[in-house]
Amino acid sequence: MTLTWTALARLAGASAVVVLASGTVATATSAAHAEVAKPVVAKPVVAKPVVRTADDPPVPKELNNTVTSPEGGCPPGSADPDCTTTVGVKSMEVEKKADKTSAKPGDTVTYTLTIKNTGTVVIDGESVTDDLSGVLDDATYEGASTSGGEVTFTAPTLTWSGEIAPAATVTVTYTVKVNGPPATGGDNKLGNVVSGPPSSNCPPGSTDPRCTTSTPIAAIKVRKTVEPTTAIKGDKVTYKITVTNTGEATYTGATFTDNLADVLDDATFNGDQDANTGNVSYTEPTVTWSGDLVKGQVATITYSVTVK
Repeated sequence: MTLTWTALARLAGASAVVVLASGTVATATSAAHAEVAKPVVAKPVVAKPVVRTADDPPVPKELNNTVTSPEGGCPPGSADPDCTTTVGVKSMEVEKKADKTSAKPGDTVTYTLTIKNTGTVVIDGESVTDDLSGVLDDATYEGASTSGGEVTFTAPTLTWSGEIAPAATVTVTYTVKVNGPPATGGDNKLGNVVSGPPSSNCPPGSTDPRCTTSTPIAAIKVRKTVEPTTAIKGDKVTYKITVTNTGEATYTGATFTDNLADVLDDATFNGDQDANTGNVSYTEPTVTWSGDLVKGQVATITYSVTVK
């Protein structure tokens, strides 16, 4: 007796012994349409690299290694302290920030120093200094505070010193008040560099942008002139006011008012107020101007009266 059977992963024509229900032994041959199973190929697993970003905490620095010598009592995986050495590394991260990107005369600017121990040993006996020479030509020091350690000020230098445990952070805050108005002296910039020890990112001469701040000062100069300087009845008298941005940043909201009460008792306002920039208005007896001026820009405002 011949039987036909189908099997996967078998070649056509393969045979097998089949025992029938009656007890008869028969030979079965596979059909020509038998299928061949495809092998499964495993895809390799590629480990993704660990990418650190600026927001990730710094990796603590430490030098660890273990000597291996089964004959010498240091088998692989040994925890024997005689087989292992550890060297702690001092590491400090310093960052300085100002709460204003630009300032005006009379403004208070707050600075924050963040000092973090990014190493694996206690920081002790180290100091961070902030030379305020480039600040105090345009501002006045007001005071400082710290969340740990000690902060002192001996013009023109602010100094922090103290102890910081591994992974701990100390914050130093201090304020200055911009001189004026009007602005006087200086270069109209609050600029300086903080310096830390060699184990920090801000050693002397560092170019790390976290070690420096620069806050430009916006300042204006107002000047008023009149033409003519003497007049008779019926004459037109013209006033000109210039507002010049003499600072290093855009001056937002510059303004002036000119009260003409002592003019209008002998003259009549002509209603011809004009400005090359900004907004000028007249509400008896006052002329008002306001506007924004970029660095070096000059606003010119004119108006006139006629002598009674």
